[in-house]
Amino acid sequence: RIVRSMSPVAFTRQVPSDARFRRLAAEVASRYMELAGAGEGEGAALARLVDQAVDEVAADGDTPVDVLFQATPAEIEVAASCAGRTSTVRRPLPAGTA
Repeated sequence: RIVRSMSPVAFTRQVPSDARFRRLAAEVASRYMELAGAGEGEGAALARLVDQAVDEVAADGDTPVDVLFQATPAEIEVAASCAGRTSTVRRPLPAGTA
């Protein structure tokens, strides 16, 4: 496996507040963590945290949840916000991925 140093990368996605679709943010977070050089287990751990964060901020109705994904050489940060509420999770990248 080739591991490269990851320069800061950020992007935003919206997911519906509808519980059927919230999981999309966790799936993106898991894959993002893996692309940053972590293994599947680390990706799954971040996905669980992102699921909780999105559930905490999701509003009733049609207001989407904005999810900001940011990576540095040291960690992944995901911030979910909706209807004035924000929840942020951070997960360090394992040693050797930066």
